[in-house]
Amino acid sequence: MLSALMMMKRLAAALRVALREEDFARVLSAGLLLIIIGTLSYSIGGGWSVIDGLYVAVGTLTTSSILDPELTITDGWLKLSPRATSSSASASSSRSPAGSAWAS
Repeated sequence: MLSALMMMKRLAAALRVALREEDFARVLSAGLLLIIIGTLSYSIGGGWSVIDGLYVAVGTLTTSSILDPELTITDGWLKLSPRATSSSASASSSRSPAGSAWAS
């Protein structure tokens, strides 16, 4: 708990210094706007929960997520999206042109 508080204090200090830069506020605003638009798009358009939409939006923007459609998570508290099932993932990959090119 103490380390989390110390990390937040360092983050706040770093943001104060960074906000003195002329373009940092614009870049930060653009990134936050992309995350908000992506979250809303995934949540409303895909019928996902807001947490799932936020996870995928941040993962897409930072290219750091595990968005493997064949990933199976068995623990209920780790499961992010109930829509990702192995049968729907295999059906969608078989229809994609890239999937058929790799299969041959």
